[in-house]
Amino acid sequence: YYNDIGILLESGGDPSQSVPSNSLDYFTPRGGNVIFNNRIGDEDKGNEIGIKLVGDASRNRIGGKGEFEANLINFNSQAGIQVDGVSHSRPDVANRIIGNEIKGTGSSLSNPSDARDGLLEGAGIHLLNGTSNQIIGGYDPGEGNRISQGVVGIGLEDAHDNIIIGNDIGGYTVSGFPNSTFLQNQQAGLLLSDSTGNRI
Repeated sequence: YYNDIGILLESGGDPSQSVPSNSLDYFTPRGGNVIFNNRIGDEDKGNEIGIKLVGDASRNRIGGKGEFEANLINFNSQAGIQVDGVSHSRPDVANRIIGNEIKGTGSSLSNPSDARDGLLEGAGIHLLNGTSNQIIGGYDPGEGNRISQGVVGIGLEDAHDNIIIGNDIGGYTVSGFPNSTFLQNQQAGLLLSDSTGNRI
């Protein structure tokens, strides 16, 4: 592998800005990191995890809906993007994962575990350990993530109240000569385990 983790985010947002406790109060978050137009992993050597968000990571944007804002997150072994134990009280301080191309996650594993047995390997996007109020994809053109040729497209384990919308999770065809290629995921497009309140 190139690295255990390609990019690690442990923070984001302006720590001096107070967040209203009432979710109905108007609030415009400041700060946050933007990661776009990167190639993270390739077919010859990927990382174990392409991008990982942990701890106080908030208000970060991974990718974008513009023509040159997508990250190419390909052929990482355990996860393309992993959000581990990141929980927010309200969606407007969420991390947004939008418009990325995530391909071939887990394809280097010779015998990946069956995700239904409780060990998830090779997820394009993986939310786990109490992760909540994250935004994966979006309503606007270009905000959906394209996730294909992995073991699992999007996996949620103990993940709650997240928004997953507008994504292309396998199931699309690339035309070619002499045959077209159907870019599916091996075990599941979307897998939920011990997860509640998510909008999909």
